[in-house]
Amino acid sequence: MADDAAIDARLVERVSQQTAAVRFREPMATVDVGVLMDRAMGALGARLGEAAISPAGPPYARYHDWGGEWADVEIGFPLAERLPGSSLADVASGEVGASALPGGRVATTIHQGPYPELGRTYGQLHDWIHAQGEEDGPGPWESYLDDPEEVTDSATLRTEVLWPVVER
Repeated sequence: MADDAAIDARLVERVSQQTAAVRFREPMATVDVGVLMDRAMGALGARLGEAAISPAGPPYARYHDWGGEWADVEIGFPLAERLPGSSLADVASGEVGASALPGGRVATTIHQGPYPELGRTYGQLHDWIHAQGEEDGPGPWESYLDDPEEVTDSATLRTEVLWPVVER
């Protein structure tokens, strides 16, 4: 259960957002999101450069499955246009493909602090969704608003956490 600290969250309506992404399916026992992020950024940078497309926002990590035996993580960038080529569903784990972040209702909040503390914010947001009489949907994600290489104090890092809410 998440701690009882108040969370500044809200429900918003989002439009679907085209993305370029890499999806990793790895054993939970060995997954390291930092390592996956480094691998993804290199592959994404190369693919976006080939396509002459620039990101339309900060990088994100979306959790299709987390916990249990397997981790299923999508890491990417939002785009203003569709990435040419195969969709993410049609490429092997670790390869770049076209994807999209979902549209519809999402609960959102800003996490301020180091990345290892994001789990607490996810727990708080999950509890907040249910306190609103809503039901959480699949595939929450986080958008990294600050570049950790440019922030000297990890306590000031800002990460937007977004969690789809089941449509009624």
